[in-house]
Amino acid sequence: MSSKQIKAMIIKNFKISFRNGELYQDIVIPVFVACMLSLKEQLSALNQILPLLYSFAVLPTARSIMVHLVEEKSKKYKELQGIMGLNQSSYKIGWLLTGYLRMTLALIAFFLFQIIFNSLIQLDWDFYYINSFAQLMWPYIVYGYASINQSFLFASVMNESRIAGEVATFFCVGFSFFIFLTFIEQAATSILFYILVGLMSPQCNIGFEYITALQVGVNRVVILINETYDLQASGYQLIVTLFLYLFLALYFDQIIPNEYGISQHPLFLLGINYKENVKKGECLLSERQKDATSAHYYENMRENLEPSIYVDNLTKSFNNKNVVNNLTLRLYEKQIFCLLGHNGAGKTTTISMLTGLINKSKGKIQMYDMNFDTQLKEIRNHIGLCTQQDCLYEYLTVREHLNFFAEIKQSNKSEIDEILEKTELKNEMNQIVQTLSKGSQRKLSLAISLIGNSKIIFLDEPTSGMDAFSRRQIWNILQKIKQEERTIILTTHHLDEAEILADRIGIMQRGELLAKGSCDFIKKTFGEGYTLNLRKESIKYQDVSEILTKGKIIPEQCHKSQLTFQISFEHQDKLETICEKLENQGIEIDLRLNTLEEAFVKIGEHEQLELSQSNTRKSMSLQIIENTDEGYQQFIENVPMSVRDKPIYSLWNQCLAMFQRRFYTTIRTNTNILAFFMPLLTILLGLLVAKFVQFSGRLSRNDEAQLFLKISILACVGVVGFTFNSTLYVTLPVLEKECQLKEVMICSGCRIFGYWLGTFLFDFIVYSIIIVFFLIMGAILSLEAITSFWWQTVLIYLCFGLSYITCIYLCSFLFDNVAKAMKLFVFYSFFYGFCLPMVLLGLTNFLYHLDSIYFFEILVYTFQVIFMITYPFYNYYFAYACMPHLTKGLKAELGGLHLITYESYWYVIMLIYQFFQYSLLIYYLERRKIQRNFKLNPDITDKNLEDDVYQEQQKVLNGSNDIIQAIQVFKKYQNQQQFALNNISFGLKEGEIMGIIGPNGAGKSTLINVLTNISQSTYGMVKIQYADQLHVGICPQYDCIWENLTVKEHLHVFSKLRGLSGQNQQEAVTYYLQNAELYNFRNTRAGQLSGGNKRKLCVALALIGGSDIIFFDEPTTGVDPISRRTLFKTLKQNVSIRNCSVVITTHTIEEAENLSDTLGILIGGQFICYGEPNYLKEKYSDGYYISILHNEQYEDKEILEMLKKQLNNINQIKEVRKNYLTINIKIISFHSTFKLLNQLKQQKIIQEFSISKSSLENIFVLFTKQQNEINDQLGVKVE
Repeated sequence: MSSKQIKAMIIKNFKISFRNGELYQDIVIPVFVACMLSLKEQLSALNQILPLLYSFAVLPTARSIMVHLVEEKSKKYKELQGIMGLNQSSYKIGWLLTGYLRMTLALIAFFLFQIIFNSLIQLDWDFYYINSFAQLMWPYIVYGYASINQSFLFASVMNESRIAGEVATFFCVGFSFFIFLTFIEQAATSILFYILVGLMSPQCNIGFEYITALQVGVNRVVILINETYDLQASGYQLIVTLFLYLFLALYFDQIIPNEYGISQHPLFLLGINYKENVKKGECLLSERQKDATSAHYYENMRENLEPSIYVDNLTKSFNNKNVVNNLTLRLYEKQIFCLLGHNGAGKTTTISMLTGLINKSKGKIQMYDMNFDTQLKEIRNHIGLCTQQDCLYEYLTVREHLNFFAEIKQSNKSEIDEILEKTELKNEMNQIVQTLSKGSQRKLSLAISLIGNSKIIFLDEPTSGMDAFSRRQIWNILQKIKQEERTIILTTHHLDEAEILADRIGIMQRGELLAKGSCDFIKKTFGEGYTLNLRKESIKYQDVSEILTKGKIIPEQCHKSQLTFQISFEHQDKLETICEKLENQGIEIDLRLNTLEEAFVKIGEHEQLELSQSNTRKSMSLQIIENTDEGYQQFIENVPMSVRDKPIYSLWNQCLAMFQRRFYTTIRTNTNILAFFMPLLTILLGLLVAKFVQFSGRLSRNDEAQLFLKISILACVGVVGFTFNSTLYVTLPVLEKECQLKEVMICSGCRIFGYWLGTFLFDFIVYSIIIVFFLIMGAILSLEAITSFWWQTVLIYLCFGLSYITCIYLCSFLFDNVAKAMKLFVFYSFFYGFCLPMVLLGLTNFLYHLDSIYFFEILVYTFQVIFMITYPFYNYYFAYACMPHLTKGLKAELGGLHLITYESYWYVIMLIYQFFQYSLLIYYLERRKIQRNFKLNPDITDKNLEDDVYQEQQKVLNGSNDIIQAIQVFKKYQNQQQFALNNISFGLKEGEIMGIIGPNGAGKSTLINVLTNISQSTYGMVKIQYADQLHVGICPQYDCIWENLTVKEHLHVFSKLRGLSGQNQQEAVTYYLQNAELYNFRNTRAGQLSGGNKRKLCVALALIGGSDIIFFDEPTTGVDPISRRTLFKTLKQNVSIRNCSVVITTHTIEEAENLSDTLGILIGGQFICYGEPNYLKEKYSDGYYISILHNEQYEDKEILEMLKKQLNNINQIKEVRKNYLTINIKIISFHSTFKLLNQLKQQKIIQEFSISKSSLENIFVLFTKQQNEINDQLGVKVE
């Protein structure tokens, strides 16, 4: 435990709470409750729920702490900080003190404003303050801190932040209703009842104290409680509860299993622990073999280096199956070791064992002469981790992150400036994370891993989702870091990254180490030879077939002006002759050794072939893998007609699809199930209280008032139950908004009316089930408050349901984040939706009684009109309370409260009015979002447009028949000076694929959003040939899926949206399951899919139903090479089938080049070049690039001198790889150059070489670099 770490935790927590507004919530809600408690005389009808409100005052603070604690686990913050050296005791104490301090602020606000409001309202201080208020103060303080400990207890047994808030609410609010059982004489006179309920719920305990101290409730009940219940003893029970919850929280945190295993045996307090798999001391290796490995294919180390990390026979078993099997390897300082493997190969499990996240089943690990089993704490002080998903706090700045982790590592803060400089974050150090670009966030994650002079650094896909230029920046940083005596373990899906950075590569397959060695060793072992690209206008296979008799054509990379062949190693002696003949025909040639990616894909295809042979069911995609014309024609003939047909609009189908997706998400989401049972529990308790409550005093002699009190109790518990049930209806619309699912469905043809009607029908059925339960239980209990007003009750609840649900839908527009909605909406709906009107009503009535002037009377009625128009709970409460025959009793109970009407039907009418009002507002907001802008920018200038971009703009302006037309599109976001899109114009013909590439923040996703009308342009027009958006499909940048729906259910929903049904729907769903290689996962929930399979699903959803226009926004982000190739193959097949048009953005420039008919490079929101890929390469090419791998005994300078003797104007390019030399030369004779290099290879001077013309990636990096230099000069920052 470290005081520095504890202090850092508290400071970090308070900064976040202050910036996200939670400290404001901690103060505001207690103020509301304090006001209502002070107005109890004016709101006497609500006296029965005042004990409940008293316990709720500080509940939001405790709930917020608990949600944060679970979020820390679910988002891997706690995991990362533990790996980086944070002591778990420091972590727990830091959060506990944070909770206590926030609770102290809430308690101060609560007590302070009670005193202020009581003074203003001029209560009897002798009775209220001295005799009651002071008695309640110290127990309430203990209750507040006990609530924090209760939150820790809940957090210790949960791992999902979304369910955490609902579980806490369910238990806290549910048990709070046991307060009402004191209205029943049998419970009120049982001391055992108070003890048991008080231990389970501190909320009940403080509620009992409130009733006893302030004499609130039914008169006879107060007398019975006073006779049975001891106020001081209850306070001591709260103290016991305080320590009991803390003990249980700490205990369960040690024994509850999480996704990484079990920490302690349930009886660990008695000294009993789980059996050790590895004996202590055994891990210290006796045989220190310097280059031992379990790889089937391996390359021996050339250097005699001492390993920094030893791993021997590392094994992990789950359910008697070895996920990692006897892995042995050695890692070295000043080297980057790259661990590769397909999904499920065991990479993540291996990294988790090496970082101590999960226990190994057997094996030995030693890091820097430290025993992993006995010195893990010391080892973690030397570990740095850059996780795949950024574990960053969005409300902390860059420097605050580094300061926090420096305190965790207890390192010198002076190194922070050095790390900021090294990771190129100096200019952004005072920006909060949510304003940083993706590239800068990844740099920050990398910077965190370097804090504390970490010796062992794990980098999990550090460049995922980054553009080519940003990735190169990260590469440069890693090259600097590698020289600092660090051991770096890297995982990546970018194989070019591994090829450039890795000193050694390990490839895992089915839990075993398949191969280990240098990149060149892997390529030669698994590669197939050379790739030969031939470029010539209108080149055909027949033109070169006689020359390339030994070459294998690669159709996926062929275009009308390019052919690509593969030449095996065994035919490399024919290459010189082949190149000479091709050059004589005027054909441009590129020749390169097969890349690491191609070798990796070959390994994956071999593994898939083995799996398919052992599986009786083969997917269509495996059966049609042949690339012959006959095979493709056979594939086309097998495509069902439902895939080729155009979409058909059907309101019924769309409503059914929305109903279906709502049904599945509800029954499979634990939070929704808890929210469903919340009103059932409160209503049941309310019915029991109303049935068995015993009245005394004047209430026993006034049947009318007695009936009103029972109805008032039912109304109050209904309000509480339905407010805490509101998350059931708000979460899905907010989730679909956050994940852009709603926008995707609307772009895919879903009508706004169909979307909301299908959702509403299901929600209203769920709501109706609750009402039926209420009516049935009321009938069973023969409760007069229900049976005497049967039809009025049914009518009120039906009308309230219409208003209540549509009001929640309207409120969902206020939230962009489902986690925030779940944190805040429950309490906002209760305190602002019900308590606020009641407070204002009570306050204005108090002022009116104080001084009956006309102004206050007008104010009372004005507020009531506003409440009747805007608040469903207000109308529900008074509609229920003002049922016929209760008017006199109501007036008596309200103590002269002036209502605008005492007739129930007026409130029912207002509920119906609210339903139409909210529905129209929803429709207006939705229509406003999807209306396209047709306003042109009056300040347009075309002077800075490049020639090809200008010509494309003129073509569009002069009119064209293109299926998609963007005309002078501009987009500017609020609070930004620069345009995110700046004068974008282009047209796309039917059947064409347009690729858009650009750096992070260039405007690619913004352009896709504008084209699909997810976001409106500031100026300019977008014209799509099909005004009906049924013909449009979209695959956004991030996974737009419902985690609880299966793959097959997703396809059913989207196919229904486009009018497919019956046999046609089944055929289309089956086809895309097979075509996207998802058939074996058809019944798997989407949330359980790997990242690659999620992207496959998103692509299939964009394609299903016959879209004629499809937009893909970085569809392969975070996808491994094999999955990426599958996605692009599926896309190209669909284009061939339907002749559809495609717009695609991607960071994989090679894929964009192979896939696209037209390509645009977007930088700074503007196209800087536009045209066919080969045309752009010709126009912006700076000649040829020759890459040479030479033998170690030769220096770069020696090789360069040899080349200069026969080649002119050579420019050496900076190369980060050892023994590699890259040169640029403007003009060459390909055959002569090949002959020269081949001679050097035969002389054993060089090992391998490639000759290729300037690639699109080179051009892209050049443009990006130039734009960054301009931005730096102008002081412009592109997000």
